[in-house]
Amino acid sequence: MQIFGCMEGNRGDLSFYLEAEIGKEYSIGKDFIFSDKKVFIYIDGTITRLSDKAKQISKSYEPLEEKIAFLFSIDFNLESHICGSFNIFLFEYRNRNLKIIRDTRGTRSLFYAKNKEDFFFSSNQTYFLSTG
Repeated sequence: MQIFGCMEGNRGDLSFYLEAEIGKEYSIGKDFIFSDKKVFIYIDGTITRLSDKAKQISKSYEPLEEKIAFLFSIDFNLESHICGSFNIFLFEYRNRNLKIIRDTRGTRSLFYAKNKEDFFFSSNQTYFLSTG
């Protein structure tokens, strides 16, 4: 399975999907709305722990994806409050803000590239090697 995403430069739109088999793409991730912000989140991997501070701030939200999306929406510094083996993909639609968080040990592959207009990312380097 390969995760692939693209943030298009001109429009700032996010395309995000999972390719389970060659030619078969599946839409993945969830959207959450917090007051005036709509946030997309996809967690590739496992989160084993949130800090007590992060839990306290996000106690009104369930499940874990919603907690993390909320923390991102309020500009909370997630990186120092989360443990596990993961890549987390977050996108705030209104400001077109993309954030990718890797675990501190880099246990999951993440590749990215940028051309004049777009920013691409994937869990597998094959996409980048095949497109030149």
